[in-house]
Amino acid sequence: MGILRQETLRLELGIQRYLGENISCLQYEDLTKLEEELEKSMAKVRNRQVINLSLLNWFW
Repeated sequence: MGILRQETLRLELGIQRYLGENISCLQYEDLTKLEEELEKSMAKVRNRQVINLSLLNWFW
């Protein structure tokens, strides 16, 4: 049971971090990693938008 609780806590803390909660206690390295992850995620979203717009224009 201890392992499951630790994993649950780790996941909850990860979600909070991605939502911007409790980031004041993060170290510089963690903030840098979070920034890189967010930039990668935004790039993926932008790429999907470009693909969706291309497909939409192709069908019309």
